Amino acid sequence: MKIVFIGDSITECGRDKADPQSLGDGYVAILREKLKNLYEDVRFEFLNRGVSHDRVADVQARIQKDVADEHPDICVVLIGVNDVLRKYDAGASLDFDAVAASYEDALKQVKACGAKLIAVEPFLLDVPSKRRLRADFNTLVHIISMPMPMCRWTKCSTASARAWAWRRTPPTACIPPTALPA
Repeated sequence: MKIVFIGDSITECGRDKADPQSLGDGYVAILREKLKNLYEDVRFEFLNRGVSHDRVADVQARIQKDVADEHPDICVVLIGVNDVLRKYDAGASLDFDAVAASYEDALKQVKACGAKLIAVEPFLLDVPSKRRLRADFNTLVHIISMPMPMCRWTKCSTASARAWAWRRTPPTACIPPTALPA
């Protein structure tokens, strides 16, 4: 079973871009270990195609090369936070309708290649430096989650936001059981 992960730095998380098999040290690597242990009889292939600083339109432009050409069984998409972040750190415009259209097209491209799609809701850690982004971020999440249900991250009760930011991994990492072998 081939699973491709595509997104931004949260997905990339330290992967060596010169090595196509590199998973990095974030949620992709964590899921690999968990799934290998849960499904010992399944031969998994994991591909991390996260790229730091990518926005939704960047991922949309990479779907053919990084997903469709790989012929995955499952594609996990986690993207969106940089569209909001660039407004605040670089003064870039934020057109919610354009982002939503790019997102919807990216998901359609994934579905068209025959992969099961797992769209993961982007998250924003509740830290003081990010609070000014919250209203725009919530609007973006609402808009991109309207066409389909999304896998949501849940808060970990045993670690602070600082701990997760240091590890550069989401608070939890999950693939819905319905996407996996029976």
